[in-house]
Amino acid sequence: MGERHECGLPYDPIFDREAVVYDLQPGQMLHWPLNAPHRIENGDCVNVSFATEHFTKELRRRYFVNCANGVLRKQGRAHLSQQTNGLTYWAKLGLAAAHKFSGLRKKTKRIPKVEFAVDPSALNGVRPISGSVLRSGGVPDEPRTAK
Repeated sequence: MGERHECGLPYDPIFDREAVVYDLQPGQMLHWPLNAPHRIENGDCVNVSFATEHFTKELRRRYFVNCANGVLRKQGRAHLSQQTNGLTYWAKLGLAAAHKFSGLRKKTKRIPKVEFAVDPSALNGVRPISGSVLRSGGVPDEPRTAK
């Protein structure tokens, strides 16, 4: 739905006491179940990571149901089913598709910002830069300065 609900969730220190911590080494990866709570903290070195999504038939169905439920919640509905079969599923699939293709959803354009450049001679191998954004093709613009 393009929203960040986690920003409003209350934090409780017990979350950290109950957490399982994984310190990954170069070349390792980690995955967790759909919608599982998680937090990622980068170490004090260069960190390169990326997220991928992989769908099974059941996960894709859940995705459509969650999308439709998000539309319905915005209309004030509560206690929505997450059933992924039967007539309810097909109705929600139609609602999710209508929402996606109707132009009603809020479209936001993300402008990625580049905050550092790789520099082997700099401390930790990177140097900070400011004011750069990625342009088409993933090439950063030069930092802009006021004239």
